[in-house]
Amino acid sequence: MGRLIRLLPLSLILILLLGMPARAENWLQVKPEQVRITLPEVKLWLYPENDQGEIYDAFQPDDVRAFLDERPLGDPSLTPYAETGAGSTYFFLFDVSGSIPGETFAAIKQGLAAWKQTLLPQDKLVLITLGEQATLVLDGSESAIAATERIAAIQNSEKHTRLYDSFEKAI
Repeated sequence: MGRLIRLLPLSLILILLLGMPARAENWLQVKPEQVRITLPEVKLWLYPENDQGEIYDAFQPDDVRAFLDERPLGDPSLTPYAETGAGSTYFFLFDVSGSIPGETFAAIKQGLAAWKQTLLPQDKLVLITLGEQATLVLDGSESAIAATERIAAIQNSEKHTRLYDSFEKAI
């Protein structure tokens, strides 16, 4: 119980930090995107950007300091996410009812196929269509070519959108 009470202030501080972006001296805005706490290790995924909204990729370990009760927690290590070898899974729910005009529907399909081409090999695109039923179109294991073919084959001819069923399938 004592350990839980000691962790509670740290958890509250992390929640507060996640709730509001930090401002650094050189107009660098650092937005925490994710936190993983596996004691004694705390991992933060940060999104630093400059005052023009561009990604600030010159972030250095000296730019970051971590404290607990005003005591330094040691030297943090920084690794660009692309160098970790970790991938991201992106979930898209795509309405295939007739409510989306044809030109817009075609542009969405074209954009999805083009975006799939830009993903890193370890990234995954999961695509679920919402129509009369929820259909898993891409499960993330497809090649860019196979994904493009499946996306191109999607039609918007359904009469209804079963949104709840799609969320349930995605989860």
